Amino acid sequence: MQPSTQTKTHYGNESTVKSSKSEPNIIFKRKFFNFQNLNLSYLDTETNTEQIILITHANGYSAECYSYLIEALSDKYRVVALDFSGHGQSQVFHDFTSWDFLRDQILALIEHENLSNIIS
Repeated sequence: MQPSTQTKTHYGNESTVKSSKSEPNIIFKRKFFNFQNLNLSYLDTETNTEQIILITHANGYSAECYSYLIEALSDKYRVVALDFSGHGQSQVFHDFTSWDFLRDQILALIEHENLSNIIS
């Protein structure tokens, strides 16, 4: 199995991430939005489908850790993957006091992208 490599092209608040493997290349955009004065990052395949899969990561990881999963799902679903504050390319926040802070980031992304019909 050939290892996956990625190239990124940045466009202001967005960048395109392209995986290069022997399999077909899937492109997703890295986007940003403001949450409580923090610049948060997320990946979006922008696949033209009604069903959406929203991916969140465990503590210490990032959305790009799931690029293999995003690729596998993106031909059938729109996939959106959040980088929580302090992870991936999202801005760091040092005063974490509650897990609700993570929940609120997810809800803010859903509102920002006006996501509906999230199936997972």
